[in-house]
Amino acid sequence: HVWHQTWTTLAANIINWELEQNTGWRNHGNEVELARPVPKTEIRLYGKIDRIDQAPEQERIIDYKTGASAGPKQIASGENVQLLTYALLDSEATEAAYLPLTTDKEIKTKNGIPSARMDELRNQALERLTDMLSAMQKEARMPANGESNTACKYCKIDGLCRTQVLAENTET
Repeated sequence: HVWHQTWTTLAANIINWELEQNTGWRNHGNEVELARPVPKTEIRLYGKIDRIDQAPEQERIIDYKTGASAGPKQIASGENVQLLTYALLDSEATEAAYLPLTTDKEIKTKNGIPSARMDELRNQALERLTDMLSAMQKEARMPANGESNTACKYCKIDGLCRTQVLAENTET
């Protein structure tokens, strides 16, 4: 019974969101697999985008979320790379957003890459990626990124990561 009630509520929320989107946006594809070479490398980037919507002169990447999604600062800084990676894969995308699938409130897209910043953030992500791949090829030490007070307590590889060591060294 609980599963049925949850699904019924979620389905209604999704249908309501779909009806609100009837402003020119149309579903162009679901579970879209894309691949693209990374410039200046022999590496190909692969990904599967949950959904791509199109409107006249626009294309939007949608990533369904059943849990927490990254915030605007995490996306813009490159700390969270999921939507940015999808933006690299889909060069036609003019915006990207998370769509939380929830039964407790109205569904709305949130925390994404607005069209006004898409090109800028896509270019920054590509630059970070090519710099990182170049450094790895040269066997350079990689920076320890992350917010050790939040992300590390959930991480399964905290014993391998240098984030905590970096934090300890900067405190002394």
